[in-house]
Amino acid sequence: MRPFFVILVVSAAAAAIGSTTACAKHPGVFAQLPQSIADTTTNDDSLTTLEVENRSTLDVRIFIRHAGQFVRLGQMGGIRKATFRIPSQLLDQTLIFYADPIGSSRKLSSDPLVIRRGDRVQFMLDINLNSFAIAVF
Repeated sequence: MRPFFVILVVSAAAAAIGSTTACAKHPGVFAQLPQSIADTTTNDDSLTTLEVENRSTLDVRIFIRHAGQFVRLGQMGGIRKATFRIPSQLLDQTLIFYADPIGSSRKLSSDPLVIRRGDRVQFMLDINLNSFAIAVF
């Protein structure tokens, strides 16, 4: 089992500016997993998940950036918790987690992380969407 580690980002302003610029240049880069991949269920005990806690009042869309493309995991409401399955095709590779608040120009992105089968990732967004915490178990 991997050791527990936490990355706490005090301010995501630099990452938000960079990701906003990149998205503006390539608006078609967002990808949705095919229905057959996104909705597959498995009996595997080593299910890999992303747990998001949104403490802001804004709805957010959750993405994973991999190999230059954004894969949308889903959308969640404000002041809610949600769990998303990380597709097995994205495991053991460098991933960046993004939260894109609806109705706001702020975008939060994590540092690059390598996620392995069975990991549980927690992505906690603060009230004003100025910072976040991410942990991998």
